[in-house]
Amino acid sequence: MSSISNKTVKALLANSGNKCAYPGCTATLINEQFLLVAQLAHIEGSSIGGPRYNALQSDEERHGYKNLMFLCYPHHKEIDASINIKKYTVKKLTKFKIDHEENCIHTPFQIDGSHIYRITQEVNKFWNDILELNQNHISDDMMVKISVNSTFDDLYVSILHSINHYNDMWLNCLSKEEQEKHWELFNIGMYNHTINTRVTLLQMHIRYLEEYLKTNVKHQSSKNKLQELREELKRAANTATYSD
Repeated sequence: MSSISNKTVKALLANSGNKCAYPGCTATLINEQFLLVAQLAHIEGSSIGGPRYNALQSDEERHGYKNLMFLCYPHHKEIDASINIKKYTVKKLTKFKIDHEENCIHTPFQIDGSHIYRITQEVNKFWNDILELNQNHISDDMMVKISVNSTFDDLYVSILHSINHYNDMWLNCLSKEEQEKHWELFNIGMYNHTINTRVTLLQMHIRYLEEYLKTNVKHQSSKNKLQELREELKRAANTATYSD
């Protein structure tokens, strides 16, 4: 007996635009945790006695691409309910599938300009707030300076610089005698470079999520993480200090 192949499932997902095929439905097939939450629906029934079963179909046709579409759970239940069999005919469901796939395949990817504008405004406000907090730091002399205009490359170079310093510190502090000799380097320098690296990595993570959310507006877990990291950087901008 034939079954639905992985190749068929992949093709259906690729041509579904991550949306239920029922007209007007915006339910996603794969959720924010990357779990498949939709169901494969047969246009002509999968088994004897099933909705719209066609005894003349071969098993290959029955479980093939043309007879399948992804639907959200509510719409799958609706089309297969016995009271709706006359409403959801093979012809009607086939049209649902064709129209949905053609729309997904032929509609070019578009980004909502108003969303990009809102995100940009939000990003600019956040980094202006960071600049103000850093300029009003609780300790002018020992403040951890945050460059709000740093690019990914700038942040990467900063981290690489700190890592090289870590390496030098460890090489100079391999023995107890050397640790005592380089007490300031080991106890203060290491701490300061650790603080600097932590803040730099925090900035990088925020910058990444800001860019990611421009095209993944509905990814709530990323929004929550961004908010959490921003609060942490605000605290660092106003209170993080070097040791002396």
